[in-house]
Amino acid sequence: PSEPLHPRRVSVMSTDFPRTIQSVQALLTGFFPDIDDFASTTNGEGDAPIISIDVRNTNSYLIPDPQPRQSPHQLVLEQKLSNRPHLLEREEQLKEVAKRITNQLEDYLGHGADGISFGIGEEKTTADDGKYSKEVEMTTTKPLAWAQLSEILTCLHSRNRLPPSLTSEDVQTVSNHVAWRWFENLRNPVLAKASMWKFADRILDSMERKVRVECERVKCNGDGSKVGELIVRSNVGKEGLDVECEEEPLLCIYSAHDSTLIGMLCILQLEQ
Repeated sequence: PSEPLHPRRVSVMSTDFPRTIQSVQALLTGFFPDIDDFASTTNGEGDAPIISIDVRNTNSYLIPDPQPRQSPHQLVLEQKLSNRPHLLEREEQLKEVAKRITNQLEDYLGHGADGISFGIGEEKTTADDGKYSKEVEMTTTKPLAWAQLSEILTCLHSRNRLPPSLTSEDVQTVSNHVAWRWFENLRNPVLAKASMWKFADRILDSMERKVRVECERVKCNGDGSKVGELIVRSNVGKEGLDVECEEEPLLCIYSAHDSTLIGMLCILQLEQ
C-alpha cells in the first residue's frame, strides 16, 4: 500500500499468560515481517520501532481462563451459576466421557496434575465435606476439570500427539462442552456486566472517538512526504477548532481467551 500501517499506530493488550502473549507476538510478526524497514522513519538513531504488549491490570478488562476474576462478587456469582441443576445434569451425562479421557491421558500428565484447582465451579473438593482444599487429596477417582481437559487435548491435538485411543471427536466434545458452560453462565446479564462492562466500554469509547474526531496530517517534508504532526478536527462542538494531538492507534489488538470472546458476544447480545 502507498501508506502502510506503521507499528507505532498499533495498540496491543493481552492477558498475562504465555500462550496469549506468544499468540499476539506471532500475529505481529506476520503483520510486520520487515519491521526494520520502519527504522528510518521512527527516530533519528534508526532503531526499529518497538510494539509494546500491555499486560498490566488486564484482569480488570478481560476474563482469564481459568482464573483469576475481577471481584469477589463475580467469583461468587459464577460459582453459583455453575451449580444450576441443568448444568450439573449435563455434566453428569458426560461424566463417563471425562473419566475415560482422563484415564487415557494418564501417561501424558505431569506429576500433580490432578491436584490443580482449574476453573471457577470446578474446584477440587475433599471426599468428606465437599469443601475446597489444596492440602487434602481426593480419596476417590475424579476426572480432570473440563477446562483442564480442553487445554490439554487442544495442545496435544494441535501437535498430532493425541493418545491413539482418543479422537478429534473427543477433542470437539470437550471443547464444545466448555464453550457451552461459558455461554450458559455469561448469558446471565448480571455476570456479563460484572465481567465485561469495562472492556466493552473501552472498545465502544475508542469507536466513538473515531466518529467524533478526525485526525489529519498537516505538514509535509520538502520532498512531499508526510510527517507525524497531527491536528484534531472535531465533528462536534466549536466550528473549525483545531488542536495538536498525539497519534491515535489505527489498529487495537486484544489477545485473550475464548472466555473473553464469549463474554463479549453475550454482553453485546450477538451470540444468537
